Amino acid sequence: MIPRALIAILALAASSSPWAVEPHNTQGNWLSYPEVVTWLKKEMSDAEIAALERNDLRVSGDICSCSDNRPHYPYAIVKISTKKSSFLARIEGNETAFRLRPIAIQKGKKYFLSDSDDTYFGEFESTCDFTDARYGPRLAQFFPDCKADSAGGMKN
Repeated sequence: MIPRALIAILALAASSSPWAVEPHNTQGNWLSYPEVVTWLKKEMSDAEIAALERNDLRVSGDICSCSDNRPHYPYAIVKISTKKSSFLARIEGNETAFRLRPIAIQKGKKYFLSDSDDTYFGEFESTCDFTDARYGPRLAQFFPDCKADSAGGMKN
């Protein structure tokens, strides 16, 4: 069973128009998550963080799927973005609470380990291409037909 809170968060994050978050709003305040604050402190000065306005922090989501035009292993990601970079995280939790598990920092098409610019994963066209590269080998055993075409080869 998928927790209702997770479904609601993913539905908001995956909407076609990004969800702008009011940084000082107590409801839906992404700045209350230590993982987000750690990322922001690494990417911005204290003055820049204090000056964040309503549309400076954008939240969106990607839900990768075997039924995508270009199939991807199933994965759901929340992306919190500024003009400088994006914080990618997986949502973990239950019906009453959730936390963000950092996955990577995205700068353009480049993806880095969330706590280090030294660990570079590579350049990817999409978030789903990144999650396939990072988690695909582990997910393949659970979704063996996800990337296989009818002739037994790999889909593009």
